[in-house]
Amino acid sequence: MPKDGAELTNRWVDELHRLGYRAPRHRTEPAAVKPGELDRSAAIETVVSRLGAKRSGWNAADVRGEVEQLIARSNVVTTAAVRRELAEDLVARALDTCVPLLPQEVPEHILALTSVDVLRVEADITGRLAARAAHSGRPIPITGGRLDEAQQDAVAALAGTHRLVVVEGAAGAGKTATLAGTQAVVKQQGCRTVIATPTLKAAQVAAGEVGTRAFSTAWLAHQYGFRWDEHGHWTREATDPHPETILRPDDLLLVDEAGMLDQDTARALLAIADETGARVAFMGDRNQLPAAGRGGVLDLAARWADPTAVVILDRVHRFRDPAYAELSLAMRNGDAPAAVFDQLVSRGQIVVHTTESGRTQALTSDAAESGALVIADTREQVADLNAAIRDRLVAAGRVDDRRVVLTDSGERIRVAPTGRPWSVWV
Repeated sequence: MPKDGAELTNRWVDELHRLGYRAPRHRTEPAAVKPGELDRSAAIETVVSRLGAKRSGWNAADVRGEVEQLIARSNVVTTAAVRRELAEDLVARALDTCVPLLPQEVPEHILALTSVDVLRVEADITGRLAARAAHSGRPIPITGGRLDEAQQDAVAALAGTHRLVVVEGAAGAGKTATLAGTQAVVKQQGCRTVIATPTLKAAQVAAGEVGTRAFSTAWLAHQYGFRWDEHGHWTREATDPHPETILRPDDLLLVDEAGMLDQDTARALLAIADETGARVAFMGDRNQLPAAGRGGVLDLAARWADPTAVVILDRVHRFRDPAYAELSLAMRNGDAPAAVFDQLVSRGQIVVHTTESGRTQALTSDAAESGALVIADTREQVADLNAAIRDRLVAAGRVDDRRVVLTDSGERIRVAPTGRPWSVWV
């Protein structure tokens, strides 16, 4: 292990050189910016935009944090007193542009501020959803097949004439089978189903399982000219979308995993659907992962959609054990958590150890014998568990404690008798 900071720095530099880094011949220092040269109006716009890209509400401390980051990014060089004056001025200006969410004074830690742009985006989404819900449609009759009743209702709504459909269900409720059934019916009608998901990985999985076009929501929005930068500014330019993304009237634009959809992207997708005449459906689960930025899109869609166009998939198909399927729904909904915990303990799916040594012995035994993944809260716990697992592997003859491989970062990996390093770090 390195003895001091200088030795550690030298080791990092050596590692960079081994990876191919070469220092430029002529070093260039970033130009220092004087406080008077900073465009304060543009700076405030960036600060508020970055806050709005992350969440719908914030407080004064969040504003100050963004201001400090902006000053650092801008390479403002001045005295401490002038820098404080600059920061205070920018914070005050940013707070003046914010919109209070509550009419009365609130404690400083409450996220009670927002922006005009955030409110405008949500109002636009709400207006587009309400307009779609106002054009009432009807489901089409669906019978037979391997789908349960709720899945058939979902396919009937998705393939019907509603301009806005919401399908919600827990993990394992058969949403993929519902998508496949919808794709078949929509295709028979001479229309297409285009699936968009918040992540590329989910789009690839959906395309393989359903057998239809699937794209990430960001890529689809980009095809129709929507652009955004690292600060959360959204613009639109004229462009010709990829032929596979061209939507036609009555095509179905289905947003899967819609609980993870952020508001800016949702606004873009709704604009695309309005311009092309496509129908829109949101499918997901509000109890799973939320959006990385401003979310709540699935909540808005469920609130404004016609009640006949909202379908809940309430039966879990993924688990063979019906009792555990019911428990999974209870965990999702937060029903009777104490009773659910007791049932999981009685089933052996949660094990409570009375002593720390007993817990460590059980965890290290599982990891050493089956390669189970063990996750701990702190680095100290990880180090202790790794050491205990190593000792078990050494005692079992599965790791040679005399043969050690040193990594570039100084970690030691014991070598198994086969010559393959055993990935236990201590």
